[in-house]
Amino acid sequence: MFHSDTYGAERVNSATHKLQLPDGSRVAMSFALCFRVPIPSAQSLIASSVESLPMNHDNVICISADGEHSVHEISLQTTTAHLNTVLFMTVALRSRIEGLRSAIPAHRGLHLPTDITSARQQACFTPFRTRRAVCTRQLSVCWAMEAAAAPHSSQVASLGPDTGSDPDKPVYHVQPRSGWANDGNGFIYYNGRYHMFYQHVPGSADWAWRMCWGHASSKDLVHWEHEPIALRPTPGGPDDKGCWSGCCALDQNGVPVILYTGVRMGAGPDQLKPGERAISQPVVECQCAATSTPDDERLVSWTKVETPVIARPPPGLPVTGFRDPYVIQTGGNSREWLLLIGSGIDKQGGALLLYRSQQLSSGWEYVGPFCMGQQRPSDPLDTGAMWECPFFQQLPFQTGANGGTPTGGGDYVMCVSPYPHVRQHTTNPCLYWIGPYQDQALQFDLAAAQGPFRLDLGDVLYAPNCFRDGEGRLLMVGWMQEGASRDSSQFNYSGCLTLPRVLTQQGGRVVQTPAPELVGLRAREAAWHQAAPLTVDPAHPVAVPQLEGAALNLELTFDSSASPATSFSILLLAEVPEGAEGIGGVESGSSVAITVNWDDSTLKVLHLRPHAVDPTTGAFHPSDASASVGGTAQITRDAPVHLQLFLDHSALEVFLGTGEALTTRVYKRSPPSAGSGAAGVFLTAHGGTAVIAAGEAFAMNSIWATP
Repeated sequence: MFHSDTYGAERVNSATHKLQLPDGSRVAMSFALCFRVPIPSAQSLIASSVESLPMNHDNVICISADGEHSVHEISLQTTTAHLNTVLFMTVALRSRIEGLRSAIPAHRGLHLPTDITSARQQACFTPFRTRRAVCTRQLSVCWAMEAAAAPHSSQVASLGPDTGSDPDKPVYHVQPRSGWANDGNGFIYYNGRYHMFYQHVPGSADWAWRMCWGHASSKDLVHWEHEPIALRPTPGGPDDKGCWSGCCALDQNGVPVILYTGVRMGAGPDQLKPGERAISQPVVECQCAATSTPDDERLVSWTKVETPVIARPPPGLPVTGFRDPYVIQTGGNSREWLLLIGSGIDKQGGALLLYRSQQLSSGWEYVGPFCMGQQRPSDPLDTGAMWECPFFQQLPFQTGANGGTPTGGGDYVMCVSPYPHVRQHTTNPCLYWIGPYQDQALQFDLAAAQGPFRLDLGDVLYAPNCFRDGEGRLLMVGWMQEGASRDSSQFNYSGCLTLPRVLTQQGGRVVQTPAPELVGLRAREAAWHQAAPLTVDPAHPVAVPQLEGAALNLELTFDSSASPATSFSILLLAEVPEGAEGIGGVESGSSVAITVNWDDSTLKVLHLRPHAVDPTTGAFHPSDASASVGGTAQITRDAPVHLQLFLDHSALEVFLGTGEALTTRVYKRSPPSAGSGAAGVFLTAHGGTAVIAAGEAFAMNSIWATP
């Protein structure tokens, strides 16, 4: 549908008045144009539409083009002094686009409707999380102009081409069949099944207000089944605009309860004053509850509590957000329930607010700040203006490899997702602190804790969530975002969850280990098994033989003391043509390398420039990278380096035996042909030889019984 409106002067002035913006506030406006129009025509159209807007340092216009003949997005920034002018300009722009309707060709079965009067407009501060950091205190006036599907076209058609055979779509990471997915929510083990809930927008590959709770379940943490959507927004209810993130727990009677953030617009008879909601936001965030029943073994039926369990932020506290509840203490038998809510204090930084109650689904009272950060924009580990998706748990000590059986109780880990973050990242980094905690204190002292540390060395992990399973293990999953280079308009899905990770403690740091159950996804036999030491030199990369496909698991142990090389790489080539010998003829434009560097103790993923890989030998130099992601790890010459790599089409997760993890996206697009006996995986050294003490490689199977 082409969302538009024929705003008259009276309505524009009314909308501007209701926003109550301070003079000089910056305003960001974004127009998403989801239909084809020639670029020259669009530029001319925009230029003529904004001629009444003074072009100075306050006003910026940016046109982002999708391909040679289509405008994907038009963004404007201005100040409140010019807000009315800009609003009127948008009316003129939409009117001119309507006039061009007959000149816009149909694209993929999409047509502009002849009737544009049913359009709507939203003006709202952007409190929601996105793939990249957003400047604070900006108002975003979004006019969603979407082409309507022709009457005969399907919903999938409106999202672009069929992606059922998309070579980049993961097969052993949890995600919905189609649509948008973000934060993992309410991870829980109940009645012999693991349940993963997640933020989900059905029928769209983009974030939208109508956020639901998707749901998948598993008996073994390995093989998963799609379940019906657990929560949907209730029209006119406290979650009218979305059921945002939260948690799931069993109350004192064993009843499953979901606590989540409900979101609605602030306009209407229930309008809250600015002091009763997060400042500068017309949206109202409140904490809601839904219950299942003990006999609902699959947790497919949920009944919402009619009124919010926490209706608004603490009075008088200038919070910048109020969302993502997380239970940190189980109640019952005269013990209180304790709950954290992600927040931030204006002009100070992120904060977690503590609540307590005798009942899980009612009676919550504000206790006070559990902990508070301090914004430091110049610090690479700046903790941000607001903290989303917190978790707080006592860490078991690590025993043995691959997670082992955790023992005892160590320090506590507090993890947050800072939002927004001023540094230039594909996503905001997740940060954690580790330190002591006394129950009676009802506060976590950041000054007495170690941190902040980056939870992941990659660029796409956000909003992790963790819980303790029936074995006492602390399991974590996070949202694996799509990469910045991916155009969501070409796909009918976006986002997945990471593989389950076991969290333990060692040496004052969090250790992340892939759940040992994941070996159940491996093919029955290893495609490659290296028991004897293998020496690799820079001039002769070693191909991993008999490994096919784009769903792989590779496990290597390096003999550091016997390796004079400065670094070692696992090269993932973009394509290996069927019948090719070695790597001759390979197009390396999308090739990447996972690099362990002994000289600077780093783990990185390098995105290589086109033709960086020698087509004859497969050799390349790390300096041939056009971009990289990674960071410092515990890599020394004094100890072997153990590495596990999980490649699931575009989803890449790398784990070191010392506990670091790196999560990123790799869009290779063209997997090797079936039966070619090669997956385009090569092992190579740099600056000398490297010794692989042991290695194994497996093809990985899908997690879905029914895709």
